[in-house]
Amino acid sequence: MSTFSAELPETISLGKGATMTFLRNERYLVLNRFSSEADAAYIPPHWHETHDEIFRLIKGRMEVKLDSNVRIFTPEDGDVVVRKGVVHSLRTFKGEECVFYERTDPMVGYFASSIIHTY
Repeated sequence: MSTFSAELPETISLGKGATMTFLRNERYLVLNRFSSEADAAYIPPHWHETHDEIFRLIKGRMEVKLDSNVRIFTPEDGDVVVRKGVVHSLRTFKGEECVFYERTDPMVGYFASSIIHTY
């Protein structure tokens, strides 16, 4: 079960047509939504020192780069698991709706408390 600060809003805007909803007492930490009007999202290469990161695509496609391997995932692929220490980046596609859950293993209270290393 995740622990959240009472100061976190329920949902934040990530830009036009894009939101991140913080889930409380759920299996996943957040639900990310990018409408077909949203710009393509890009999360630059980074890695996590303390936890694995798990994504579950609900709708659309998402490009995930793990080290030097690039793959496009769809809801049919199930959980996308990024092991701690693995450099990864994510990208959605402009003009396509993309909805996905995110969580960590072990669970961290919220992303601000996780250690993220970037290039």
